[in-house]
Amino acid sequence: MSMTVQKLMTERLVTINQTATIDDACKLLLRHHIGGLPVVDHQNHLVGMLTERDLIGLLREPDCSHSCVDVYVTRDVNTLQPTDSVLVALDQFEQRGYRRMPVVDEHNVVVGILARRDFIRFIHEVRQRLGDRLDSIEQRQPESLAK
Repeated sequence: MSMTVQKLMTERLVTINQTATIDDACKLLLRHHIGGLPVVDHQNHLVGMLTERDLIGLLREPDCSHSCVDVYVTRDVNTLQPTDSVLVALDQFEQRGYRRMPVVDEHNVVVGILARRDFIRFIHEVRQRLGDRLDSIEQRQPESLAK
C-alpha cells in the first residue's frame, strides 16, 4: 500500500470566499506567506484557485482592488483526493509544473492542500529520521566495529 496524499497535505489551509475582494485576497497571501488560495463558496465547495500569477495580471487594471475574487479565479483546477497516492500526486506536480493542488472530498469540499513545500518537508523529515537512526546504530556498535 502506498502513502496517500492525506499523510502529506496541509489540513490547516487558508481559503477565500468567492465573494471576497481582491484586497482581501492580497492581504491573505501576504499575511500567510503563501502563493495561492483555494476559492470556495459558502459551503466550502471548491470554485477554483486564485494565485499570485492571477493577481500579477491585475497590475494592468489599476482600479480592481475592490473587485470580487470570483471575476479573476481560475476555475479549471485539477484536484486531488485524500486517498490518492503520493506518487500519483508527484507525477502531476512534475509533469504539469504545479506549485499546489487543492485536496477535495467526494463532495468537492476542500479538505486540504498539497504544495511543493509539503514534499520538501517530507523529504527533510525522512532524511532526519534516517540520520537519527544511523546515529543510533553507530552509537550501539562496539568501538572495535565502529572503526
